[in-house]
Amino acid sequence: MSKKAAVSLSVILILIVLIALFVFVIGSRYLSRPRVVEAFWTVNGEKVYTADVGDAVKAHVILTSDDWGSGEIILRVKMDIKLWFDRDYATHRFKILLKPKGIIELELEFTPTLPSSGRQRGYFIEVGFESWIGKWTMPSSYPPRLTVETI
Repeated sequence: MSKKAAVSLSVILILIVLIALFVFVIGSRYLSRPRVVEAFWTVNGEKVYTADVGDAVKAHVILTSDDWGSGEIILRVKMDIKLWFDRDYATHRFKILLKPKGIIELELEFTPTLPSSGRQRGYFIEVGFESWIGKWTMPSSYPPRLTVETI
């Protein structure tokens, strides 16, 4: 084998090892991220799918994990706008510490100012796994997304 072929083979093997390492690290971060067990809305402590303009609404997200971990999660309440980009309405950054099979509940209170009509369909929850990879978005149906009515 010539010296040139040996160098080329070495470079290829190093690239394969680096790619495998990258896939392993990224995959383990994705698989070890918290899971959303439940996401729901409350008004005055009662679970709801509909609220009135001006109500104090709480978005709740319950997380679990199979592994130890710590990091940041961004909880977002977003406005669901028909045929346009959804818009952040309320956000909060949480620092969390996870333990195997542990449960963490995150809450974010907001007050809707627009009813669900026309292009404004309602509100939904999005969880950004900032210290891990990816995000979770509430299913696109109503319910579980929040519909807001005028008083």
